[in-house]
Amino acid sequence: MKCPQCQSTSYRKNGRRNGRQNYLCKNCGRQFLETASSVLPITEISAPELSTNLESESMAEVTPVTESNYSENLPSDMQMDEQIISPSETGVSVLLLDVENLKIDLNAEKFLLSLAQSPQLIKIAFANWRNSSLAKQDAQLYDRGYQLIHVPHGKNSADAKMIAFGASIFKAYPQVKEVFICSSDGLLMHLCHQLQSHGLLVYWVRRKDGKLIVENRNTGEIKHYLISLSTEIPHLDMLMSELESLLQSERQSLDEKISKISAFSELFQARCSIVKQENIVSEKSSITTTQSDNTNNLAMEVMLNSGEVANYINNSINGAQNGAATNGNSIEPIDSKEKLEKSLIYLIKTMKSQNPKQDICTNTLTKEFMNLYGKPPSLVIKELGLGKTLSKFLKSCNCFKLKQKGNQYKIELT
Repeated sequence: MKCPQCQSTSYRKNGRRNGRQNYLCKNCGRQFLETASSVLPITEISAPELSTNLESESMAEVTPVTESNYSENLPSDMQMDEQIISPSETGVSVLLLDVENLKIDLNAEKFLLSLAQSPQLIKIAFANWRNSSLAKQDAQLYDRGYQLIHVPHGKNSADAKMIAFGASIFKAYPQVKEVFICSSDGLLMHLCHQLQSHGLLVYWVRRKDGKLIVENRNTGEIKHYLISLSTEIPHLDMLMSELESLLQSERQSLDEKISKISAFSELFQARCSIVKQENIVSEKSSITTTQSDNTNNLAMEVMLNSGEVANYINNSINGAQNGAATNGNSIEPIDSKEKLEKSLIYLIKTMKSQNPKQDICTNTLTKEFMNLYGKPPSLVIKELGLGKTLSKFLKSCNCFKLKQKGNQYKIELT
């Protein structure tokens, strides 16, 4: 017995249907029933019975048996047609993958399965598996449940086979409801149109700039999948909502840190006061021991450094509070050229005071400006109608002096 589609003799049993054995071809994945000739029972007939039957047949009109009417006279569940038994009675989804054009890992495959309306996804991969560039992908895809179809070497050979197979997909899977066509080649657009004309739901999956673009050809809806993070790219409103949530949690975390630093400052000052009182009492005492001397020395050291520590803590609290105010957008907005110049001058002087030897470049100034105002200076310049770039704005001001330094400009105050 051979597979009715590819004539392969490599198949396995796949359950029973209407009392007949069902098989699955290992080569092309087609399912078929055993032929009627292989299931008709052979019954031993005795000589008297045979004689009686022959006599009765000689008196009856004998109709010649041909291949066509033999099949028609069989019971309905034993017809010798080549119809394929569907893997699912409720509908299936089929994924056609051009491996030579597009690679889909397991996470991307799960994302596509989440879009499918049917939980059963039949996966078929097309490629020249002798191609050394594919390495061990055939074994990996086979382990993930793909049916592998080999095509010979040639330009667009896998595409052509994929189109030919996809156009006749109803013959192999009558219950197919939706098809994922995975290839970035525009040639597959013809297959999309063909399947849509038959009422199928078609998804065209292609890759661009490190993203998978999944287009629903029936509705026009497009979903994007970021390959590096293995996740779907949400809509802009969802991203903005998530960003707002992250900023809110960051502000809450900063408030908690400020509260902890304040509590630590009070505890430290209280301990310094206790150590000071203990030191005064120990000086008046006439008992001197090595242990008390060490304690006094430690107390004096703590007292000498307590002022510096307290100042450091207070400066940390003030810095954190200023940072929180900046994140909360409480700084004065820039609504004129004069305010923008003052802001840039203030940033340059601040960076110079922290590191006098540092060269202030346009990139460095842009970074500090964004930390303070939450947006680049070029955007503020455009909003005020003062130009498009930071370097051109600085050149137009008399208080700045620019000097070319590679791809950047070194900025100095005049």
